[in-house]
Amino acid sequence: MASVNCDPAALVAAAKCFECIPESMQKSVELYLLAVIAGGSLDPATLVQNAKCFMCIPKSMRDSVQEYLLCQILNK
Repeated sequence: MASVNCDPAALVAAAKCFECIPESMQKSVELYLLAVIAGGSLDPATLVQNAKCFMCIPKSMRDSVQEYLLCQILNK
């Protein structure tokens, strides 16, 4: 897989092609894609149960942590 530029400006430019996904569906699409990438369960109840251990991450930091992890996954 090709390396992706994780510079914030480059990510914003690359993400413009996804603006057609309705805002109300964006988080659901993200969660689905992450579950597929992880090779885990696609069952919502299982995902919720498994995600409980991450509740200690402050809400104000969750988006930043997610973006960091996605770049790490992409560049493996």
